[in-house]
Amino acid sequence: MAYFNSLQEEADAPGPMLNWRKEAFQNLGITTFDAHSTGKAHLPDPQDPGRLIRTEVELPQWLQDEVDRRMKFADAMGEHQDKPRQR
Repeated sequence: MAYFNSLQEEADAPGPMLNWRKEAFQNLGITTFDAHSTGKAHLPDPQDPGRLIRTEVELPQWLQDEVDRRMKFADAMGEHQDKPRQR
């Protein structure tokens, strides 16, 4: 996600900027969903912290429940959105 000069309403604003906070939360969500779906996540390698390795993980039950709840909501919204509009 980036912000562009036209949205900043400043003539001297820098070029497009990545919102690192949103990027971090998005990556956290992707990692959590992946761990919930597969039981594995890409985590830093203890021998080489700059490298990620696929690691078996077990999410706490409350987090598994929350992922399930949010995915049910997303599925329901997707079904609603996919239906043709009636006028």
